[in-house]
Amino acid sequence: MKKYLVFNAFGAFVIENNKILDKKFFKDPKNPIEEIKELYEKYPDAVFENKEIAMKFNAKHEFPNEGGVFLRDNIDSIMK
Repeated sequence: MKKYLVFNAFGAFVIENNKILDKKFFKDPKNPIEEIKELYEKYPDAVFENKEIAMKFNAKHEFPNEGGVFLRDNIDSIMK
């Protein structure tokens, strides 16, 4: 199964098969790269939804992707 690395204003999430495998909440939402990097190092096969960030890591991307759709559709329950 594909793993997806997606993020919103609060944090980055690794999602597989509509389940959150891992997450990092941003210490500084204006500079989220460090938390994204930590997750990507743990899950180097993850597919990014954001093309610009994927390019910084030379990673795969696809937009939209299943992880991003899951995050957006379930944001209220995830952020509780």
